[in-house]
Amino acid sequence: MKLLADPSQKKDPGELLPIPHYLKKAVPTWAGTDYRQYDFGFLLIQEFISNKFSLFIWRIMVQRQVLLYPSSDKPILALQFTLQGNIPCVLTGFGNKLLVESTYELFYVPVGNNQANFEPGEYESFHIEMEASFLEEASKSHPKIKALLEKLNSASAHGTPLLAGRIDYQVKTILNSLRRYSDRGKDTTSDMQKYIVELLSHYLAELKRSESRSVLPNIDRRETLIRIRDQILQNPDMEEQTLKNLSQQHRIHIAMLKRNFKTLFGETLVSFVRIECLKKARWLLSTSGRSVKDIADEIGYPDKSNFAKAYRRQFGMAPNENRKGPGIQY
Repeated sequence: MKLLADPSQKKDPGELLPIPHYLKKAVPTWAGTDYRQYDFGFLLIQEFISNKFSLFIWRIMVQRQVLLYPSSDKPILALQFTLQGNIPCVLTGFGNKLLVESTYELFYVPVGNNQANFEPGEYESFHIEMEASFLEEASKSHPKIKALLEKLNSASAHGTPLLAGRIDYQVKTILNSLRRYSDRGKDTTSDMQKYIVELLSHYLAELKRSESRSVLPNIDRRETLIRIRDQILQNPDMEEQTLKNLSQQHRIHIAMLKRNFKTLFGETLVSFVRIECLKKARWLLSTSGRSVKDIADEIGYPDKSNFAKAYRRQFGMAPNENRKGPGIQY
């Protein structure tokens, strides 16, 4: 998929320029680049193309309102991450669609010119276009994925977005690792494919969580409680996500928050926050070289010894022992 300033022109109207230093240092080593100036601002296109998948990072710097055109000359499946800015779009054969910052979702995109409306500001989008083979196994247990593949195989003219999931700390870790990946004599395509499979795995888990919400009991402030739970899952923090703070942020009485959270999800909010914080610590310990103190600070345990005790109670081992255990190394 290309990002066009004017689909009516065969030649790109932008002026090709050297990439500024402040942007160049953030460009992945694997990316081909194209940096251009237009009358509305600047576009930095970064891409990696292979037979099975392609990666695209679009950095868009807008000085006046402009309509741009994500365009495809073939039907595609795309896992799209909106990393900066909210982007109102019109998806061919579907209609209006808002891409919300810090979310990601799976799309079927038909042939044609889609529209994206940009107000002045900076935006960044990362999307992965992939072959159907990436989702064939998942389609056996996910009817929505199966329907998406059927649209791809029939070259449907109707674009389709699936659920928008929040980009949580695990997805951020994988994306950052993918961006930092540097070919050191290895099989670049094979290595990148592992990251893509892991991102898809997280997205499919998000789909499953969404389906499970439909059977939750219908109680007072149900949607607010679901948003609170999603907020905790996105970035668990013991210090920030207290009963008091969350009740104030979401304008729900502490007693109702405490009582109804347990009714809806089968565990107390305090316990849920603690366990999710420790799960995040385990993830960071097994996927990064950061110190135990740094990780404890990030999840809201300023006292390292208290963190170590809580970690041992939850997982039956000290934090440093977890580094020796299984885990995907990014």
